[in-house]
Amino acid sequence: MDDPWQKAEDGRRLASEIPGARFQPIEGASHWIQQDAPEQFSQALLEFFADL
Repeated sequence: MDDPWQKAEDGRRLASEIPGARFQPIEGASHWIQQDAPEQFSQALLEFFADL
């Protein structure tokens, strides 16, 4: 995860405050994860929805 705007610890904290949320960092992706790593982002979404 490479994001000067939002740090990993912020994401972890936010996920811990939202019931059912999951923090999943993607290496080399910034705050614009869907643009930086579209395949990994899509896979993470599919895995999340499959677990519901």
